Formats: sequence, C-alpha cells, structure tokens
Amino acid sequence: MAKAKRLPSGNYRVLASFTDEDGIQHRASFTDESARVAEAKAAMWQAGMIEKEKNKRSLPLGDALDQYIESCRCSGISPSTIRSYVSSRNNAFEQIIHKRVDKLTVRDVQAWLNERSKIVSAKTCRNNLNLLTAALKSNGVSIDTSVIKARKVQRTEIDIPSDAQIIALLDAVNDCDDMYIAIALAALMGLHRSEI
Repeated sequence: MAKAKRLPSGNYRVLASFTDEDGIQHRASFTDESARVAEAKAAMWQAGMIEKEKNKRSLPLGDALDQYIESCRCSGISPSTIRSYVSSRNNAFEQIIHKRVDKLTVRDVQAWLNERSKIVSAKTCRNNLNLLTAALKSNGVSIDTSVIKARKVQRTEIDIPSDAQIIALLDAVNDCDDMYIAIALAALMGLHRSEI
C-alpha cells in the first residue's frame, strides 16, 4: 500500500487503487490531518470495508437544493415553508441551477440576483438568496453574502380611509348587497381582499 504524502496544506494524502474481479481498476484519494488515519482509510477502502465518500461539494445546485429541502422536511419545518422552498427551487434558479456548488462564485450569484430582481420583489429576492445560502452551507460551501448587493425591501405606507370616506363608500354601494358586505368586512374587520 502507498504511503501518505504531506501536502502543502499540512494534511496527508494517500492515493489508493485496486483491480476488481472484472479487471477494472479503481482509484481513490484519501486526505486527513494525520498520515496514519489517511493510510487507514485507504486500507479499509481497498479491503472493501468502506466506500469512498462522494464529494458533496461537486453537486449541481439543483441537487443541493433538493437535499436541503428534504432535510427541512425531515426536521419538521412547516409545510407552507417547504412549499415556498419547492416553488423557489422550481422557479427562481434557472440561470444557475446546473452549476456545481463548488464552482459557484460571488459573481455568479450577483449576476443571478440582478436578473432575478428585474422580475420579482426585493423581499422575494432576499428569500431566494437565503434559500441558496442555506443550501450551499449544508453542502459545506460558503459564499460571502455581505459583498452581494441586493435591492432593499421598500416599506409602503398604507393609506387608511377616514370614517367619512368609508361611510360615503358604503352609501354609494348601498343597493348592491354583495359589494356592501365586502366593503364592510374590509373596513370594519380589517380583512384583506383575498380573505373576503
């Protein structure tokens, strides 16, 4: 078996290989802070005791998002949050969905966010960026989001009609029962249009 070699990073790497019964040669690299641990992993792999772990960081972004959403499902996050994650996964990331997470740069994310902000609100962009960051972090990839420029969420002032305006509006629709009820519910109960 090959001996561990010290890398410039200070870690040790062992290059291991074996030929199976079909004559196919398999190779793998094992890296660890300790030379003995790296050699032990390689020996166990060659003996068939462990499988070489796939590099989570080489996943396409779509798969990373799917894994993150599945982990959220298993951890008991609310169904409405899961639905919003799935909707974002399916609609928000077309531009970068096939990029490998380890190859995703701040420039890629900024370009994606700039395009996204042309068609959706600033709050939706922020939510999409948070989902992307969480999915990357769960796969061991971190992107410095402090350098990413996103549109600020703008607060809108709600124009509340006066009592006189509400009375005038109710008087104007007095002969239409459905409209009268809808306006009364909105004015007196504070219900949104979709709730009415």
